[in-house]
Amino acid sequence: MPLDPLALPVAAKSAIQTHLWQHCAAVPTSRTRLFLPHRLYRYLGEQRDGKARLGDLPPTGWRCLARTTEGAFVVVDAFETQGKFAHRMHSGRNTEKWAALIRSVRRKDRWANDSYSMRTLVAPAIYSSALWFAGARGNDQIFTLDWNADDVAGSWISATEWETAVSSATSRTVELWRNAKAVVPTSLASTGAPDSKPPISR
Repeated sequence: MPLDPLALPVAAKSAIQTHLWQHCAAVPTSRTRLFLPHRLYRYLGEQRDGKARLGDLPPTGWRCLARTTEGAFVVVDAFETQGKFAHRMHSGRNTEKWAALIRSVRRKDRWANDSYSMRTLVAPAIYSSALWFAGARGNDQIFTLDWNADDVAGSWISATEWETAVSSATSRTVELWRNAKAVVPTSLASTGAPDSKPPISR
């Protein structure tokens, strides 16, 4: 069975097209064509029994691509809350490579034995991004996206492997943040200078 067809609800499609027209000078029409639309999921640290659970994540919006008048791709995220949309756009050289990679992954013969829906799965706290192919029979597959200055690559892992890796990385990040927040520079503690500001955790 093939991958499920990609389609946007009318409201989401209209909101994305309007946003592109208003905020991207290289998109000259409010009815620009959108490519590869799919659901967007964000993991923000939710855990059950100390572990991330894919099944607990609600969709937070949509992701799709559009072409500019110069032929370049723009990636658009639309986050939906109570029927309203907030948007974020991504552009640049890696966007082109991401588009080529996603098309290549969708052509793989691994989709012959089940029906899958494609989703983007991000974990902002640990800068993780992946394509999540949710199987109708529960045989989910994750294609992690590895970004660097020169290329976009990826590798296949199981849903269980993703949950374990993301849970561990998120816990380490939270612990580091707590430790950094608890540290008060000695000079600030002793002088109490009114112009001093606490360190910012990034």
